[in-house]
Amino acid sequence: MKNKSAVYPVFSTSVDNGLAPGVDGLSNNGYYSNPDEVQVNRSKEGTPQSKAGDLDPWDLVPISMQNSDGPAWKDMSSKQMVLAVLKNTLKISVAICLLYLFVCSLNFLSNSFRLIAGRTTGSVLQNEYISNPIVGLMIGILVTVLVQSSSTSTSIIVSMVNASILSVHSAVPMIMGSNIGTSVTNTIVSLTQVGDRNVFRRAFAGATVHDMFNWLSVFVLLTTEIATGLLESVTLRIVDTADWSQAKGGKLRLLKVIT
Repeated sequence: MKNKSAVYPVFSTSVDNGLAPGVDGLSNNGYYSNPDEVQVNRSKEGTPQSKAGDLDPWDLVPISMQNSDGPAWKDMSSKQMVLAVLKNTLKISVAICLLYLFVCSLNFLSNSFRLIAGRTTGSVLQNEYISNPIVGLMIGILVTVLVQSSSTSTSIIVSMVNASILSVHSAVPMIMGSNIGTSVTNTIVSLTQVGDRNVFRRAFAGATVHDMFNWLSVFVLLTTEIATGLLESVTLRIVDTADWSQAKGGKLRLLKVIT
């Protein structure tokens, strides 16, 4: 049986609040009259609050989820609805036009490489050093870092394969290298936040996630490609199954039909 009339001593280990024992619910002599008061007082104390200088630098910045583009569709007037539809239609039309220009540029690149390359460039790119997968990987990284666009470097490599300057076997490591090279861009962007240590810590951590993902993917896929030639075999089987080379007795020229 608990003796509610018993007296329980309380020993304070902190004097941060500058108060003497016996304050904040204690009796004047620093003793509780029963254990229930001890539990109540402990529940009131809770956990210490963090100071402004003790904020976790890894905490996410609060982002407002409110739509700042304008009123909701149900709140729009007829004029606003018409303008919104026209605006979205214009965006889609511009995107389709840009895609068409990109396809035209691929055809232009392919024809340009055929005219400019000649036998000299073909012999240079077919030597044993360029055919090395590791060298091809480094070339893809270097070209993508220079142009700061994996789409540009990939388009160039695809056009060179189409012009028979590069083989598919040599192009596969270069495409993988372009995927690694494009992750340098986000690392450069994260360096712009170097003025604020906490912001830079989060920015650089997020940027290196992309780097590590690409490096690990290339490590697995390139090793598999070197050992088995899986990617090249799969792509060749897909092309042979689709029978792109023949259509009504002639060659199918997809780019020329589109452009």
